[in-house]
Amino acid sequence: EHLLAQLNLAVLDPTVRMVALAIVDSLDPDGYYRETTEILAERMGCDIDVADLALETIQGLEPTGIGARDLKECLRLQLRELDRLDPAMDALVERLELLGKQDFPALLRECGVDQEDLAEMIREIKHLDPRPGLQFEPDTAYTAVPDVLLRQTPDGVWAIELNPETL
Repeated sequence: EHLLAQLNLAVLDPTVRMVALAIVDSLDPDGYYRETTEILAERMGCDIDVADLALETIQGLEPTGIGARDLKECLRLQLRELDRLDPAMDALVERLELLGKQDFPALLRECGVDQEDLAEMIREIKHLDPRPGLQFEPDTAYTAVPDVLLRQTPDGVWAIELNPETL
């Protein structure tokens, strides 16, 4: 609903809007779009350019990172929004597996920065949201506990009483 409200405000060609709606319907709970635009274009019967434009439109909506196809793209979208996607940061995002292994010497070499800059870049990455769609997940459903209990007594009469658990 959040994305649809934003999409309704966007001035779009009707074909692009239809494809964008299909993308919104296909987002996983994390907010990622796991299909290729080639498959989307084929499924929707449109040009690949239309599918690319629709995905770009979705990726321009809030929360930033929505519609990304993988973690790296999600982080890049957020860093671009913050105007922090410079070549060194892009090199860090491209090598997230080294960050996961905490291979800092390799990261220093690959990013071309010093230890202080690398530490700052890692802090910035940690403040990003790797799963932007989760903020829209519905809350957990809780079991309702009745205030009043109705039960049949052994002599066949129905008894109504307050539930002692809710008192």
